[in-house]
Amino acid sequence: MIQIPDLKTKKLFQSNRSNLAGSLWASWNLDLSSNVGAIRLSPRLMVSSSTEFIATLTTAPCAFRRYNSLFWTISGTKVHVSGSDILAASFTADATAGTPTNCDVTKSDLEVFNNELYVTTDTNVLYYYNGSVWASVSVGSADTTPKPMTRYGALLYVATGLNKVYSISTGHAATLLLTLPNSQQITCIRAGSNKIWITTLDMSGDSGYVYEWDGASATTNKSYKLTTQGALSCIIKDDVPWIVDTAGRLLAFNGGTFVEIARLPIFNTLLLKATSNVNDRFIHPNGMSIIDGEVCMLIANTNGESTGSINDNLPSGVWAYNQNNGLYHRYSVSYHDDDDASTLITDYGQNKISVAGALQEFKLYNNSASDQGTFLAGVTYYTNATSTRSAVLINDRNNTVLKYGYFITSWIQAEALKDNWQKMFARFRYFLSSLDEKIILKYRQIEYPANTSVRQDISITWDNSTSVFKTQTNLSSSSFIGKEVEITQGQGAGKCAHIVSVSTPNSIDYYVTLDEVFTGVTTGTAKARVREWIKIGKEDDLSSDVAIFAFPMNTSPSSKIQIKCCMQFYNDDELYDIIIINKPHTLLS
Repeated sequence: MIQIPDLKTKKLFQSNRSNLAGSLWASWNLDLSSNVGAIRLSPRLMVSSSTEFIATLTTAPCAFRRYNSLFWTISGTKVHVSGSDILAASFTADATAGTPTNCDVTKSDLEVFNNELYVTTDTNVLYYYNGSVWASVSVGSADTTPKPMTRYGALLYVATGLNKVYSISTGHAATLLLTLPNSQQITCIRAGSNKIWITTLDMSGDSGYVYEWDGASATTNKSYKLTTQGALSCIIKDDVPWIVDTAGRLLAFNGGTFVEIARLPIFNTLLLKATSNVNDRFIHPNGMSIIDGEVCMLIANTNGESTGSINDNLPSGVWAYNQNNGLYHRYSVSYHDDDDASTLITDYGQNKISVAGALQEFKLYNNSASDQGTFLAGVTYYTNATSTRSAVLINDRNNTVLKYGYFITSWIQAEALKDNWQKMFARFRYFLSSLDEKIILKYRQIEYPANTSVRQDISITWDNSTSVFKTQTNLSSSSFIGKEVEITQGQGAGKCAHIVSVSTPNSIDYYVTLDEVFTGVTTGTAKARVREWIKIGKEDDLSSDVAIFAFPMNTSPSSKIQIKCCMQFYNDDELYDIIIINKPHTLLS
């Protein structure tokens, strides 16, 4: 008998180092921290800007600040401001006289200092707003490099010219204080309680550094060499800097150096634009935040090679780290609008997004039970197979929209040389509503190579139906019947189903019927992947909290097995564990 998670520890752990270590190989929309020991799905990320205002956000918002009882961000070339002091408020371009119009999300930043809002732009002009009027000051010589900021003590600090740091006084005087080596491009500048941390990317291809600085000396106080080309994002937690480097590793300062705490499942190829000299990388410098005590990062998952592929166990969205569970996928980006009815669903989360922007938690006192959100995320996401849209997203704090997620175990070794896999039990909380909640269990005994014919990455068009799509990829072989289809981008994204039948009414298209309903899809386009998962069964009984799943009769004895558990949940539905009943088939002798 095998129990997932282990009965004694009640922990699922994702190591991202192999498909054997830890208990999880992949995760999608999991919530492992709100009720420790239970497996929930995270509330959705939803578009916070009303549909009519989305057009004003032309690029992934790159920074968030609360100032003058409103929320501020940067998108396109302009500063945007919320209509009220709630996270679900819509954003519009600021129309105050003198507002900057030359922002650039790959270079600009926001900061609040001395009761003023500061904005860096595509030039050396620094803008500031006192709540009534905008003014500006020049910082250094003309340049078009990224310009991160932080406040520390009685000064504002602005990095510019790739490797220089200026201070800005309360009287708006700019003073050059620090110059780093020429190859070291500053990516982040963050203030601790008694020092400033500066992260860099080495543009010569050598190692990047993290510098420790007192904010006044002409040279840094200490430097810490990284083993990769540099650090791309940084957050301070409990006065300790945490960084994400070009290889997707999460590192923290241990008092003497930066050590790896966790990593994204990246192996042979860096993610897209990992070493770019502007902030269009897979993670933005402002793409980390502490959310509910976890170190979180917002990432885009496209690989850096020319085909634009994505890894099966590396979805876009918000990844979260805690010591009990490792680094796992917590939130996906959905284009469900928070103004829409909770039943109006056209996707369950975009596995692949175009651009990842800023991530920022705002835990504010709120006396309205209906107001949404505890954090903001800036994203450019796909609305179909090709088109994109940018938006500010919030989490569904009220947790009232149906959601979908899954986990995939690491490969489970047979207890003998080979085991017979007989049945599985799932224990869970009684479903909280009748909104089509369900648990679906699947398995595989072989992980086929990427170039195997049974594994396909395809473009699809929904055929005016919630369970039929057409594709020009040949899926007519009987080997595809029963295989899993996971929609990764566009309408219906974030959910899995299995192929029931394939028809060929013409010489071009293959019509695929699925065993699940994808609510809200009609004739839109999407991207999907076909994988070798074999469905064991589904549980959707509202009157039960235990389900029995029998492996198919033709399941072969094997030396290992991998389990995928898909969940369609509402609110605080939760799964407690899965128990696998196995018996030795081939004994050691």
